[in-house]
Amino acid sequence: MLQQTRIPVVTERFTRFKQKFPDLWSLAEASWDEVFKEWEGLGYYSRARNMKRCAETIVRDYAGNFPAGYDELRKLPGIGEYTAAAVASIVYGEKVPLIDGNVKRVIARLYGITDDVRETKTEKKIRILLEEHLRTLPEEDTASFNVGIMELGEVLCLPNAKPLCEGCPLKDVCAAKKENRTREIPVLSPKKKRGIEQKTVLVIRDENAVYLEKRPEKGLLSGLYEPIMKEGHRTAEEVFSGLTDEGFEISEIVRLPDAVHVFSHKEWHMTGYLVRLRKEMKKDRIFRVTKEEESRYAIPSAFAAYREYFWNQEVRL
Repeated sequence: MLQQTRIPVVTERFTRFKQKFPDLWSLAEASWDEVFKEWEGLGYYSRARNMKRCAETIVRDYAGNFPAGYDELRKLPGIGEYTAAAVASIVYGEKVPLIDGNVKRVIARLYGITDDVRETKTEKKIRILLEEHLRTLPEEDTASFNVGIMELGEVLCLPNAKPLCEGCPLKDVCAAKKENRTREIPVLSPKKKRGIEQKTVLVIRDENAVYLEKRPEKGLLSGLYEPIMKEGHRTAEEVFSGLTDEGFEISEIVRLPDAVHVFSHKEWHMTGYLVRLRKEMKKDRIFRVTKEEESRYAIPSAFAAYREYFWNQEVRL
């Protein structure tokens, strides 16, 4: 949860998640809808998906015992280099370097590395330097070394500001400090601009229920539920015409406020409409959900701006 979510949010949600799924077996046996519902609002649902798959793998292939060692950890779903190195080095004392943005910044400044730290070849150079240091340490010091380098970057070797060099234990051997280049190092190539996608969100409702779709099982927000969504920005006339062609009997269309949701790699710029129906409808792949049933459906926070209109009866033209 802490990979992408703020600590104040995680504090309460972690406790709730653990109460729902107290062990690997309960998580492995849970339905996808149950897991997604408990993750609702935390974003990056691939983390929840990988966590459940990881639990399933450990229960099935390791008799419920979390494997030790970097190489075994890397075989688990959702366990990448960073997480495997963190568990292997901090829990088991294995001499593998732990590399995050803080560590890259510390090592780049310490050695005066002027290559782009976002490039694979630069990370490889940093990894080799860290491995050389780890080889000289007793196994019991591995965790302290890895955590210590991260902590330096978090507390003293700060980004986007003047680092607090005078309090740093490495100040006398730091190349960037000696050369007065701490603002120039590390070198970071510009991040790619996020793509912008235009969407039209339709809160379709009859007297007692709202109509949802389930997203595809692969891709962004896969397997979650959402209001009916169309590509592009559509006018009320286009919405009415399109839904009528699909068999919906519409009594009223109300324009809702625009909204923007930012993902790591793209932005959704959304136009919204509340669509009231004359009567209940049954339609393939569309779920008619009452207010009492809504708690069973995981709806991503991307639609938070429109979710408040699910049951608001006061919205009028």
